[in-house]
Amino acid sequence: MVFFQQWLAMRRQRHPMLTVEGKWIWDSWYCRDDQGLWHAFFLQADRSLGNPELRHWNVTWGLATSPDLRKWTYRGTVFRPSKTPSFDDLTIWTGCVVRNDRNSWTLFYTGTSRAEEGKIQRIGRASSTDLVHWRRQGLALERTGENAEYYEGCVPRRWKDCSLRDPWVIRDPEGSGWLMYFTARSPMPSDTNASGAIGVAHSTIL
Repeated sequence: MVFFQQWLAMRRQRHPMLTVEGKWIWDSWYCRDDQGLWHAFFLQADRSLGNPELRHWNVTWGLATSPDLRKWTYRGTVFRPSKTPSFDDLTIWTGCVVRNDRNSWTLFYTGTSRAEEGKIQRIGRASSTDLVHWRRQGLALERTGENAEYYEGCVPRRWKDCSLRDPWVIRDPEGSGWLMYFTARSPMPSDTNASGAIGVAHSTIL
């Protein structure tokens, strides 16, 4: 009984790490700059949409910073879908940010296009020197090449989209270059709900 009371008291003291007035926020990822300041990037959408399911198709990136991972300050919107026709002119979804070898930062992110009605996911790349202002650098990865057969393409009878998203990039711990892990789907299982897969790609440079 005493343990339960302590647990309940702790639960009552809990509070969200960050809230942004008038917005839904979800899917966060983090990095730490050279001065020790933490940066939290996350997906955000206006609550004025009404239906929370619409947030996925009306998304931008928000940024918050913290010196200690406890107290956060919202810094506003730092990344939006492309204003011109592109693979990412409809949505920009979850990504990651890494320190590159050029004394700047590289972000990788999921993009979908209006022309394809958001059905084909690709991974894009952008760069920044301050983690706030980002310059697009085009595609980083799409389902093409000799290894494309290992990942499910667009098969409407099996799934609603062509999955290639949520990149996570790290230095290759066993060699030179970089590894990118990403969410995909395998064409092998007959059960479509069992087709989720983690893909991997390698690059010598960012």
